[in-house]
Amino acid sequence: MTGETDLADRLFREDLVLCRELAAPRLAHEAFIALAADAAARGETHHAARLAGAAVAHRDDAPLDEAHARVKTDLLAPARARRGSSAWDASTATAPL
Repeated sequence: MTGETDLADRLFREDLVLCRELAAPRLAHEAFIALAADAAARGETHHAARLAGAAVAHRDDAPLDEAHARVKTDLLAPARARRGSSAWDASTATAPL
């Protein structure tokens, strides 16, 4: 994260609109995981969990690349720990599709 979270948030939300219009779920995964990372960095663990759940729902079977693995390890895992694993898992289960 470079500190440009407001701009990144806006751009990734625009990305989701395009993904819906183009029916491109893999690209939606990218936007959802980025928004989840942004929410985690802001301390919004419930929001981060819901977005992470949406990312999983839109992910294909490709292995995580290094950037995604770092987001998961550096941002999402600590957010999950702060929220509590049960609460995180419940939030991811109610993620919007």
